[in-house]
Amino acid sequence: MIIEFFVKNFASFKEEQVLSFVASNYDKSHPENYIDLDLPGMKGIKLLKGLAIYGANAAGKSNVISALAVFQLLVSRSFVWGSEHSGLDPFYMPFALDDQSKKEAIEFEIRFVHQKVRFHYAIRLNIDRILCEELSMYPKGRKVLLFSRLWNDSSQTYHWGNGRIALGRITNLVKDNVLVLSAGFALNHPSIVDVYNIFVKSIVVSDHNGWSPAVTKKILTMGDENVYQAIVKTLRSADLGIDGLDILPAKEPIDVSSITGYLSEQRKKQDQPDDDTEIRLRHKGVGQKIYRLPWEYESSGTRKIFALSAPLASITQSDATWIVDELETGLHPLLTIELLKLFFSAENTEGAQIVFTTHSTVFLDANIMRRDQVYFVEKDDEGKSSLVPLSDYSPRHGESLGGGYLSGRYGAIPNLQF
Repeated sequence: MIIEFFVKNFASFKEEQVLSFVASNYDKSHPENYIDLDLPGMKGIKLLKGLAIYGANAAGKSNVISALAVFQLLVSRSFVWGSEHSGLDPFYMPFALDDQSKKEAIEFEIRFVHQKVRFHYAIRLNIDRILCEELSMYPKGRKVLLFSRLWNDSSQTYHWGNGRIALGRITNLVKDNVLVLSAGFALNHPSIVDVYNIFVKSIVVSDHNGWSPAVTKKILTMGDENVYQAIVKTLRSADLGIDGLDILPAKEPIDVSSITGYLSEQRKKQDQPDDDTEIRLRHKGVGQKIYRLPWEYESSGTRKIFALSAPLASITQSDATWIVDELETGLHPLLTIELLKLFFSAENTEGAQIVFTTHSTVFLDANIMRRDQVYFVEKDDEGKSSLVPLSDYSPRHGESLGGGYLSGRYGAIPNLQF
């Protein structure tokens, strides 16, 4: 579970911004929306199971998602990138509306809990190299350094801290533009692999288009009956008229001589992996007869729910964090509410979390979220974005949060001048 995520000088965030999952002790509502932590050094701390981020178009709310995505990519891909390239061009996205900031370092820090142990991981980078990287853990409430490195500009070398993890040859092999976590995984360092997997498997990022249905299909073809049943349960629960699904041998290619055939072919290429099978969803028809329809007949909403079904089948059985841009896109409001309830339910005992951006006021007035679960992103006249929690505005008890948001009480709405 994520405790806090810090970002500085990234995209529209010039100053340091903090996304915090720490629940307020003053808000007693919805106890099912948080998990009590009983960890050394964090007595009485509760972590929220979800956060919603609001803001006008181009205000910077999607940059929160991008920051988490780039941070994860640095961990998972910097070794691959560094083996063929110098510098960190694709990862270096500083605040671009200030001459000085364009030259300064980007900073990321994440504090999280995994298997009842708190970890802190921080990195700082410029366009040329990793300037600082440090990983610590707090097994008994006190900091234990696992490893650290700090770039010395004068000597043009790294200073390595005396951490618990013996890095050995990694200190000589890791390149300036590669994270130790990424290199340690590639070199199969046993202590590094475990931490690396936390970032790669426990942070799941999706943009506003969501996951491709091909991901769910690939998972289905692995043959896990429990996963199959969980996916079918999700499809049935969504009131789509779907009773099940089948994986069948692919039929003859679609005739693309007509425009409808061409569009159907493009849809299949986008949604299903290029193999010799295809998904057919079972629909109840007249007289409750079951019909297996071709994939190209399915609506965009059905395809999105199918795509979401595999991640949902597994994510609430772990302490992973699901990051989604524009959660409501293509989904009925009642369905998105039920999706959130899945995360906020008492069944989510492992601490699965969701962070999502949205324009919909449904979540503000549906009485499913606490006030400390809502953030707003506001951009000033210099192009700088700020991340502000709703609780900073001290809304009155019983106040219509949706109405207050649309009226501009909390900012984060467009200043329209058509």
